[in-house]
Parts: sequence; structure tokens; C-alpha cells
Amino acid sequence: MYHQRGMSQAQIARHLQLSQARVSQLLKAAAALSIVETVVHVPAGMFSQLEDELERRFELEDVTVIDTGPATGDLRHPLGAGAAPFVSLGLEGAEVIGVAAWSETVFSAVDAMQPLSRGAGYVVNVFGGFGPSTSQVHARVMQQLSRLCNAHPVFLHGPGVVASSALRDALRREPQVLDVISFYNRLSVLLVGIGALPRSRWYISSEDQDELRSKGAVGDVALHFFDAEGRPVQSSLENRVLGISLEQLKRAPRTIAVAGGEPKFEAIRAAVRGRWVDTLITDLGTAQQLLKHP
Repeated sequence: MYHQRGMSQAQIARHLQLSQARVSQLLKAAAALSIVETVVHVPAGMFSQLEDELERRFELEDVTVIDTGPATGDLRHPLGAGAAPFVSLGLEGAEVIGVAAWSETVFSAVDAMQPLSRGAGYVVNVFGGFGPSTSQVHARVMQQLSRLCNAHPVFLHGPGVVASSALRDALRREPQVLDVISFYNRLSVLLVGIGALPRSRWYISSEDQDELRSKGAVGDVALHFFDAEGRPVQSSLENRVLGISLEQLKRAPRTIAVAGGEPKFEAIRAAVRGRWVDTLITDLGTAQQLLKHP
């Protein structure tokens, strides 16, 4: 009656002329004796067991697996679009949001987001720009995310990579740059992609990429490179990046990465091995490969 007809305990008690307490006892006994069982049917497109296994294996705070369809072609747009509601949840109520606005997957996620119910105070980009076209893209991401979060955008104006460490240090002493850098010490959450070599020469020169590869680099988070085990790679580029420092990045209370696809598998695996991120949103194929080849 309770399970098949949907009657309440009070209705059953009246119908059988029993006390409601007695009905409750009988229902509990039926469950204990396996006379009735509760079966949960997981909807298609949800991978809670896989997510739990990845969280345990890599000691991550949260993993979300997105079914992007057939594992062929460029996954950045479908992955970003599928990640959008989960990114929104991760940003709700954050006071200072740092964003790597040049990640195309992050761009797709932000483009598909809905306005947050609880806004943020500030949205700040975590390194400078690259070339005219990417500057327009990063500005659009910053403006869109700020609007969705009802937050103030804070731009780091200047090149992402400069010619020398001396020039980088001089720029970091400029009052306007100092103001932006101060936000990196106050981050509530950091939203990033995970980069893999080779990178576009708009971002990193061929010479820098050759040096990084020679030192074992496989990927980066916010232009801080790491090897296959997730260990930081020291290169001349590290001291020429205008943006968030490695120490500031590692101190962020939460780092959400949206990344997937076979070309980025090695970089994603290294990032979770090295604890560069604590929240990962990825595609089904990459998630399965991470468990198969941790």
C-alpha cells in the first residue's frame, strides 16, 4: 500500500485500523528483511561512480564528468557548454574570482553560463594578453563573466610574456599592475584551463617551447609549466610571465579546471598528479583514461 499505491502512513493506519507508529514499524521491518528494496536508477549522462573513483584516486575535492558525445574532433566547445552549470555552482558567492580568460574551453563555459543567483565582488584576469585577436577574446570573457557574476572586472593590462625578467620585474612595480597583483592574494576561487604543448606561437615562442620540452614540460596552468609527474618546470619563461605567481596560484583556496580531449590527456593527468587543481571538469573519455592510466 505504501510502496505500490502511494498511500501515506496515516492513510494506511486508518485503513487497517492500526496506530501510525505500528505502520512505521512494519515498514521498517519489511526493509530490514528485504521484503522491499529501494533501487536508484542513475539517469543517462551521469557518472557518479566514475567521479567518486577519480576523487579518491587523485585526492580531488570534486570531479564532474561531461558526456560530450563521440570522442572525436574538438571537444572544447561541447565540454565548455556542458561544464557551464557546474562552473556556475563553483563560483556562487565568491568574493574574488581569478580567471585564465585565454582558455577556449573556459571561454565556451562562460559563454553558456546563466547569471549567478549570488554574485561576486571582483573578476580578475590572472596574466596579460597575447596579440590583437586574443586580447579581444579575453576582454569578452572578462566582461561576460563579470556581468553574470554582477562583479567588477579587474584587468591586467600588458603582455602576458615579456622579453626579460628585468622588464617583468619593472612592470610589476608599476602602481596599476601592483593593484591588480594584490587581488591574487585575495582569490576565493580560480577558474582555469589546462594547457598542453605545443602551444600557439601567439602565446609562447618556438624557442621557449623547445626549452620547455627539453626540460620535460607537458602542460601548464596559467603559464606555470609542469612535467609528467606534476612537478614545476623551471625555465627562462617562468621569470618572464606577467601575471599570477606560482606561490599565489598554489595558495588559491579552490582551483577549478575545465579541460578535456585526447591531446590534453598527459597534461591533465600531470595537473591532477601534482595537485595543481582540486576541482576537475572533464569529458568521459579523459575521465576513463585517467582511471585506466593514472
